[in-house]
Amino acid sequence: MIRENMGGFRNALFLILTFCAVGFGWYNSSRISHAYQEVKGTVNYRSVAVRGDASKESDVVAGLVEGDEVTIIDEKKGEDGQLWYAIITKNSTKGYVRSDLIRKGKAISGSAGSSSSSSTLSSQLSGESINGSGGTIKGRSVRVRSTASTTGEMVFALKEGDVVTISDSVTGSDAKKWYKVLYTYNGTTKSGYIRSDLVTITSKPTVSTVEGSQGEKGKNGIIKGRGVRIRTFGSTSADVRCTLDSGTKIAVMGTSNDEDNQVWYEIAFVYGGSAQRGYVRGDLVSLGDEESSPPVKEEENPTSHQRLGAVKGTNVNVREEPVNGTFICKLSTGHTVKITEEKQGQDGNIWYYITFTYSNATYSGWMRSDFVVVEENATTPSNEEQEGEDTLLGKEGIVKGISVRVRESAVNGSVLCQVSTGHSVKIEGEMNGSDGYLWYQIILELNGEEKKGFIRSDYVNVKDTSLPEGDQDFETTLQEQGFPETYKNALRNLHSVYPGWKFKGVHTGLDWNDVVKAESAVGKNLVYYNSPASWKSTDEKAYNWTANAWYGFDGSTWVSASTEAVQFYLDPRNFLDDSGIFQFETLEYEDYHKEEGVSNLLAATFMRGNYTDTDGEERSYASTFMEAGKATSVNPYHLAARCYQEQGLNGSASSSGNVGGLEKIFNYYNIGAYPLGRQSAVVTGLIYASGTDENYLRPWNSRYRSIMGGAKYVGERYVKKGQNTLYFQKFNVVNKENGLYSHQYMTNLQAASAEAAKMKRAYSNLEGTDLVFRIPIYNNMPEVPASRPVSSANPNNYLASLSIENYEILPVFSGSVDSYYVTVDNSVSSVNIKGSPVAGTSTVSGLGTVQLKEGANTINIVCKAQNGETKTYTIMITRTRNE
Repeated sequence: MIRENMGGFRNALFLILTFCAVGFGWYNSSRISHAYQEVKGTVNYRSVAVRGDASKESDVVAGLVEGDEVTIIDEKKGEDGQLWYAIITKNSTKGYVRSDLIRKGKAISGSAGSSSSSSTLSSQLSGESINGSGGTIKGRSVRVRSTASTTGEMVFALKEGDVVTISDSVTGSDAKKWYKVLYTYNGTTKSGYIRSDLVTITSKPTVSTVEGSQGEKGKNGIIKGRGVRIRTFGSTSADVRCTLDSGTKIAVMGTSNDEDNQVWYEIAFVYGGSAQRGYVRGDLVSLGDEESSPPVKEEENPTSHQRLGAVKGTNVNVREEPVNGTFICKLSTGHTVKITEEKQGQDGNIWYYITFTYSNATYSGWMRSDFVVVEENATTPSNEEQEGEDTLLGKEGIVKGISVRVRESAVNGSVLCQVSTGHSVKIEGEMNGSDGYLWYQIILELNGEEKKGFIRSDYVNVKDTSLPEGDQDFETTLQEQGFPETYKNALRNLHSVYPGWKFKGVHTGLDWNDVVKAESAVGKNLVYYNSPASWKSTDEKAYNWTANAWYGFDGSTWVSASTEAVQFYLDPRNFLDDSGIFQFETLEYEDYHKEEGVSNLLAATFMRGNYTDTDGEERSYASTFMEAGKATSVNPYHLAARCYQEQGLNGSASSSGNVGGLEKIFNYYNIGAYPLGRQSAVVTGLIYASGTDENYLRPWNSRYRSIMGGAKYVGERYVKKGQNTLYFQKFNVVNKENGLYSHQYMTNLQAASAEAAKMKRAYSNLEGTDLVFRIPIYNNMPEVPASRPVSSANPNNYLASLSIENYEILPVFSGSVDSYYVTVDNSVSSVNIKGSPVAGTSTVSGLGTVQLKEGANTINIVCKAQNGETKTYTIMITRTRNE
């Protein structure tokens, strides 16, 4: 089967999301000459440009993202023949957007060509203060500027989801609304201006947030309780900026109320040696009567307690004594250090005495404190000290993610182990890392051994102990379905969020080791050629050891997968999260499958919107997949995702209808597409598509026939044969009729997990859904889920040459042969052994001049690969005895 070029896919996706792929422009109200029933609309594409006219050549006047609401006030056919909507955005920007990128909603009452909606919208926008609100960034890389202008100097860039505090709203030089925002990273608060359409407001201030309001503003106070979380805005849904302990001094800068009318204080405080601001719940602060300025850092006596830190800066000197001590070495940003002492130097600066690892050895020395970010110690709240927000101490967490690293210390500590989705951990404390993330101090069990370390908090779901661990009915279901204990934690976690989901255990009756061996056969599962070395098989049929090159399968860009990679993707426990789980979703048609879901799935691809077929009919891709799903009783989301997976973001020759000699022939599912002799996979697939078989509507001489006929093929050949999940189509461990481990739709090892992510996009809201998942269970599975291979080190430990100067070794050298011999005269007391490795990344020991004794001399030459694997070549040199 053809596998998509994943590297090209990612690049194409990045370009489309960056340049929006669709063009629009400035709207001119004078062009509307007739009454139009205004309606609400919602953007259904990831990133949309609004243009001044109904043409992709027109200037861009604004940007929208998926989910943004607009008012549609007219429509017009563009020069490209497409229908365009004249719209007004929430920021009162007018322009044009192509109709297939907007989903129409309800008509606006009383509107017919009037401009009242835009004036109402403007008044709504201008009539409410947003100063002090929290906001999140929408956009991949959003620039924050020094002034409210696109010509202003860029202060910093934010990514999608970053949290900011809005301190002001102004009109920029471009006549658009801009927000002045505050953003804290690594202990430093920065400010700048950002266009308002790139920020989603997440919390609204109350009257008490307005400058000049009275009440608690300006009062001093102290924190009550250890490990109290300081957040980016006044809500428990806000990100945690840091934690403060009981007694920490603060100054109240303002107050607000959240959606539950809980009072929050905006506070100023000292953290990590610098002034900070954030939000804390009012009941976690004890206020005094006096008003004062924000607290400042107090002088501290030299201390000897240990703290962790990380270097900030490039080539920072470490010295034997502060200021002018003998130079030891240089460290750069991110290097982890342990601080054991501090004192003031002759230069007036505070210096830290640090211990660190450098070139695999431990060193100590002095570094200026302003080049070190100090990490707060992990907090372990006591019961009597903790008030307000519940402590996490002693709570159980469930890991979410693949091969998540557990470190000796936060951020840059040595990696102790890797764990994946579903692994249980016990939280012993928390701390703020120098990378700006909250880290949990945890205890876990791995391979029967207890380990203690640190893990980033966003890779852990904390169990809510205020709720029952799981309702008894669900626990009974898990038991009845026969899920092993190593499955249950992840499934409980999913159940707590999506209680309507049903998980069915599929007992294959197969031994795990037998399945791994069968699926690891050379050529059965493929990975992209530039994957990490540990993902690629080194079997002699898959890898040319003497040339340090992998053989190509299904084209030169795909190579055979390693056993380690196969184990990882084969192990269901690695994918029991809210994305990976979709490779286990049943592929039968259900009533909850909607055309809107298909549109969501295809929104970023060439299959969004309509197509003109070979018969001149114009059809919608989404409606075609829905029709195919209903006709064949196959999940239409699966059909759309399968064609997306096969054809890629922008389509391929198989769906173009332009291949020479096979014009107007289409194969959207790449059925029968594999290289044969000198014919490419595309050609063989199209030859199959051009054949005659009315059962599958062949020949596929139209896009419609290809999608409909291919859907029936997938349904009859796979779904109705028990291969009714993406996983079972990738790994056939259920369909004995066609032979286990054969009749597998995809050879791309990652196809099922990649297609699962696409399937998830079809659901605009997963909450309240009643989905069914069929999850395989094997006999004799390992206690710990298979780890994802991560090493990129070259595996080659072969020699390219081996010889003895002036002598001939036997047999003739070959990299695969490891034993040789030679006989020399008694007069020869030494020889010079020469050799070189196949891979430039390998090292060789044992070469050079070797002294010989009389009789047999065994010489070992060891070639060590970059990944640490060694191969020993032996030369038996016999020096004749002196008679």
